[in-house]
Amino acid sequence: MIAKVNVGFIEAIMSKRLHAVVKVLRLESYDIDNSSSILTTLNQSQEGLSVGHYGYTVVYQVNGIMKKKNMVLKMKTYGNKTSEMLSGLSSHLESGLSKVYPEYAHLMGFHYSHYKELEVYEKCSHDILPEIFGIYRNENIGVFMILMEDLTPYRHLNTVMNPETWTLDELKVCLTDLASWHKYAHSLVDDFKTTEWKHDIPETGYFNAIMPVLTELLENIKGLELVSSSQYQLLEKQLKELPDHAKWLDGFPKTVIHNDCNLRNSCLRPSNTDVSLLLYDWELATIQVPHYDLAEFICFVITNDTKFLIPQIVDAYYVSLIQDNIFYQEKKDFIKVLQRCASQFAIHRLGLYAMAHRLTPYPFLARVYKGYFLLHEYCDSYLSN
Repeated sequence: MIAKVNVGFIEAIMSKRLHAVVKVLRLESYDIDNSSSILTTLNQSQEGLSVGHYGYTVVYQVNGIMKKKNMVLKMKTYGNKTSEMLSGLSSHLESGLSKVYPEYAHLMGFHYSHYKELEVYEKCSHDILPEIFGIYRNENIGVFMILMEDLTPYRHLNTVMNPETWTLDELKVCLTDLASWHKYAHSLVDDFKTTEWKHDIPETGYFNAIMPVLTELLENIKGLELVSSSQYQLLEKQLKELPDHAKWLDGFPKTVIHNDCNLRNSCLRPSNTDVSLLLYDWELATIQVPHYDLAEFICFVITNDTKFLIPQIVDAYYVSLIQDNIFYQEKKDFIKVLQRCASQFAIHRLGLYAMAHRLTPYPFLARVYKGYFLLHEYCDSYLSN
């Protein structure tokens, strides 16, 4: 049975998280939008899974000090249930994916998602993370809860359909802060890679293992009008090169990346210097070169009308990242790594989006594919000079 959300429950998880005496005086619920969370929406469609986001105004005392905050309780399934749900989704497709995907579902990045998100929130301390007030696990039914700050008032929340609302200055702040996280999180790699994170780290052996499903993911985008025939041919070429490129990337320093770093999981929070980046929903976090998060973010935020911004936002990230000697690279080497990370993103992650897109269309997906090809063209141009 899922824990009953009441004053006593909230008080208990807050006291444990804050390591303080917490007294909840009042708890008032309010509606919160769930629509931007793809995994929540898909899991809600499965019978018997009471998952979603729930808003609460909490009046409480911490060590005798009165406070009042709007918080969101995120109730999510364990990763193995999400993995099973996606296997079920693939069975509805009239393609090779229906036969191949279930065999590889545990390797596609979702199976250990609960473990990863909880470990990030429990072991990491960085301004890029949301404020967490409580955590709860129910191992018996495979559900966990995160009580966190309500992000509704923050700038650019849920702007996946409106990337043009981001200004150049905001993008520079965002990517400077992202680089700050990547530099911080490098120290976590050795610890994390010995735990459940190790099962789907995107390295050479991983990509060799999942090539059959990546092949079917690429085949699946035919007829969806997401890419042109010439663009599809480029993706076919990149799929063949992917294992060799992954082997090459294995030689570069890694960090903990968000691995879902886009406009669905980011916003700008007020700070002492105006605003700062906030990244939430860390279920898909993994160990990879930091360039991958940058590549994904660019693909989501850049359009044909704003492609001229790519050099400036790449530079904002690059200049910040290489301040740490661990990640120092000459600019051309950096762009080459960025381009190969982008191709991994296009083959793997966009392929997964397209699988779900066949059943539940995502109106942003065609634009993100275009963003990918714009980034690829920028990298080609830079490397050819």
